[in-house]
Amino acid sequence: MKKYLIIFSIILVGALSAFTISQILIEPVQSTVDYNESFVWYTGVTADTLGIGDSIWTYSVRKKSLEKIMPYVYIALDSVGGTKNNVTITLESKCFEQEGYTVRETKTWKLGRDTVAVFQSDTAHISEFWRVKLKGANDIFKVKVTRLNLKFVQ
Repeated sequence: MKKYLIIFSIILVGALSAFTISQILIEPVQSTVDYNESFVWYTGVTADTLGIGDSIWTYSVRKKSLEKIMPYVYIALDSVGGTKNNVTITLESKCFEQEGYTVRETKTWKLGRDTVAVFQSDTAHISEFWRVKLKGANDIFKVKVTRLNLKFVQ
């Protein structure tokens, strides 16, 4: 009996370790929108500045839904210095946590003045995970995300 208890304990510890490792490998989600919710409001902080050694910024949302949804994204950007290079803004989604993101829409913004980018999709998607991604041409620029609003319509 003691032998079976030890074997069971080893299997349980191994299973819990595997679960913990798999959770560490998955990208973190900054916001979760439940079935009865449809909005995410995010106000940028100092750490949301892109540039000087950091050329990619992402914000991920998990929208729980049983239906196809259409996203509406509003992102306000503040050009805070550097050169007038391009920043690519993409809206991406995926159905399952373990798969890669698919680009749904892309916009390019040339630094030099503040701007607002809006993504409004007329196509409904079966996706649970959404991500807004900013990617700079190089790291000799600075742009700050001041506001990010997401709305999901079924």
